Amino acid sequence: MSRMTKIAAAMLMAGAGAFALPGVAGASENEPPEHATVHDHPRFEERLDHLCARVPLVTYRAERALDRINGDADVRGSILWLHDKAEWARESGRDDLADLIEGRITIQVERIDVLDARLEWLSEAAQLCDER
Repeated sequence: MSRMTKIAAAMLMAGAGAFALPGVAGASENEPPEHATVHDHPRFEERLDHLCARVPLVTYRAERALDRINGDADVRGSILWLHDKAEWARESGRDDLADLIEGRITIQVERIDVLDARLEWLSEAAQLCDER
């Protein structure tokens, strides 16, 4: 079923519910409506197992990326390595290349915050998986 079909079906169901009257058989004012939760999904346990199996690898990859970004000037792709390359490009008169490298530096600095947040979320996920 396509996404648009699902949206249309949900809109039809919502519209049908708007026309239901309290006096109609089966509708009770005293009973709270039943709400589905994520735990009711038929494949919830399978999906959770899959998530828990991926947490260590994703954590390793995020830590490795942070180590590379924060590495020395000898580590290819680190911020210090990129600074050296930008400086070399400016000295060589290749200002366009230097600007491009400085843009990469900006992106790498922004990635640090994203990776830190991801590692925090992954530690919470690992804790949840350990409690299971």
